[in-house]
Amino acid sequence: MLRGRDAPLHSHITGTIVPLFMKFTAYKNRKENMKFHDYHMESYKVSNRGEKIELNLVYDYPGEETDDSQIIFNDVALYHFINTQGAIINDIEEVSLNRFIISLEKELSEWSRMYGVKFWQSDIASYIDELKSMGLRVWEITSAIGFYGFVIAKEVNSST
Repeated sequence: MLRGRDAPLHSHITGTIVPLFMKFTAYKNRKENMKFHDYHMESYKVSNRGEKIELNLVYDYPGEETDDSQIIFNDVALYHFINTQGAIINDIEEVSLNRFIISLEKELSEWSRMYGVKFWQSDIASYIDELKSMGLRVWEITSAIGFYGFVIAKEVNSST
């Protein structure tokens, strides 16, 4: 049996590369279908008792055709937006759940103590395990002007 570099290519692809590539391609295609880059945040709406977040965006520049876009996060566990006034969205990017949650450990612990954080248990590791077990993911939303936000949810979709 051949191993390592001499093994047939299909043995490497079937177990690891193909599923990862398919997952990346599906996300990339969905992201390409979402319209948000250089769109102004017109408003956002929280509904279903906080489990649905809708970003209402508009592309509105002098001399160019106006366009609307709606980005919808479903099964939201937590979101945080700051400086929403005048926001022009640069990116909505899925990031590593582990790294993101660990980077906010102090804030999440304090938010849990002060306000309650859905699914928070006793520590950051338990919180990460709970979010993963529910299939939740993290999206960071960045802006050229002041705005920053993130959403922890099961999915994001676009409606234009």
